[in-house]
Amino acid sequence: MVKKKKLSPTEFIESLPQGREHVLAKLPRKEIVNISKEGSSKRNSVIQDDYKRWEVAHYGSYANIHTHPTERKGFFGRIISEILVDEPDILPSSTDLDGFIRTIREKTAFIGVRDSETGEVRGYQVIKKTDKTPSITPAYSEWKEFNTNLEKDLAVYHKILKKSTLNENPKEAAKAFDDFAKKYHLQHRVISAEGYEPSSDRTTFVRKNYGGNLEKTALAVSMIGILGGIFFLSSNITGNAIGNLTISTSNIFGAVLFVIGLVSGFFCLRGKR
Repeated sequence: MVKKKKLSPTEFIESLPQGREHVLAKLPRKEIVNISKEGSSKRNSVIQDDYKRWEVAHYGSYANIHTHPTERKGFFGRIISEILVDEPDILPSSTDLDGFIRTIREKTAFIGVRDSETGEVRGYQVIKKTDKTPSITPAYSEWKEFNTNLEKDLAVYHKILKKSTLNENPKEAAKAFDDFAKKYHLQHRVISAEGYEPSSDRTTFVRKNYGGNLEKTALAVSMIGILGGIFFLSSNITGNAIGNLTISTSNIFGAVLFVIGLVSGFFCLRGKR
C-alpha cells in the first residue's frame, strides 16, 4: 500500500479552488484539516464549520490557516474592488482578529496570501498569541468588560482599514494593525514565498525586483530605441537623407532601433508585474 504524501500548508492551499477564502486547521504532527463550512467559501469571507472546528480543538491547541485572495486584476476587477472596498492582502480583517482572540485554543494564525489568477501562494502573515494576550475568563463581569473593550477596538480597526483603502493609504492600515497587535500582545511577521517580497508598506506581496538597475537600463534603451527609430524613419516621410545615409539605410537603422525599443519596453513592463 502506497503511503499518502503529507501536503505542506502551501501545497494544501494551492490544491483548493482559487479566488476565494478558505479556512484550515493544523494540529501538531497531524495533517491539515479543511474546516470551512461547505458552500460558504467566497472571495471576501468564509464561515468555519463549528463541528469540524470542535473536532480539531478537542485534541488541543492548533494553528488556524486561512487564505486571502490578492487584489482583483483588470479594469473591471479594480472597479469591483473599489465598490466593495477590498482590504489589504496581508493584513487580517477585524473579523479575523475577532475569531482569533476569542478562540482560546487557536494559538497561531496564518494568513496565506494567494494570487487570484494563478492560485499561487505569495506568502504568509503569521500572528502568534503570547502569555500576555488577554483571553475570555469564566467570570461574567470580567468577560463583559473584555467583550466591550474588544468590540470597541475591533470597530476602530475596521474603520481605519476601510478608510485607508478608500484613501489609498495602506501605511495607515499597517499602523492600525501594529497598534492592535501591541495592545493585545500579539507577535506578527510576514514570510514571503520564493520569488516574492513584502511591499514597502507591508500590506501585500510583490514579485522580487532582481534587477532595479537593469529595469532602469531597459527603460532607457526602450526610450532611445523608439525615439531613435522614429527619427531615422522620419526620413522616409520627409524624403530627406540624414547625414551621409541613404533613405534605404536610414529606414533599416530606424526599423532596428524601433524594434529594440519595443522589445526593451516589453521586458521593462514585464519586470514590474
